[in-house]
Amino acid sequence: MGLYNFLWDRMRAIRMDLRMQHFFNQEAISMLEQMIRLHIVAMHELCEYSKGEGFSEGFDAHLNIEQMNKTSVELFQMYEDHRRNGVFFSTEQEFRGYYALLKLDKHPGYKVEPSELSLDLAKMSREIRGSPDVLFAREVARACRMGNYIAFFRLARKATYLQACLMHAHFAKVE
Repeated sequence: MGLYNFLWDRMRAIRMDLRMQHFFNQEAISMLEQMIRLHIVAMHELCEYSKGEGFSEGFDAHLNIEQMNKTSVELFQMYEDHRRNGVFFSTEQEFRGYYALLKLDKHPGYKVEPSELSLDLAKMSREIRGSPDVLFAREVARACRMGNYIAFFRLARKATYLQACLMHAHFAKVE
């Protein structure tokens, strides 16, 4: 579990270095995407670890989500900068979908305003908003809002591994 703490610290430092040194190229985007994927897996795999169970300070879901949010914001800015130059990334839809799933509702140790998802969706281009990954996240959000656990778990069965990791945080709320 010390590995996660080490990686978390290194990823944070790399993200800050990319920003300070103005690296906004394809390699920087790829690094940020990998960081987000690791944060998602960690959120799921380490959710039950507490102080003294492999972590000297326990797994802090709040810090993990906070870093994932910061990384996402920087990644989305890079996508937008490249889009203005006519360069599009097929992975943008995937990561916008993850971000929408992250904004479903409150996570343990991290509060999300219910209107945040709507505001984020409104800022997305029509193509991104209509992509399968974002449409999936919207369906999940609808099922959560309505308390429709049958629809929620049917969607969970269709989810990719990373989508399911993000949905896992909400399992107890919709059961």
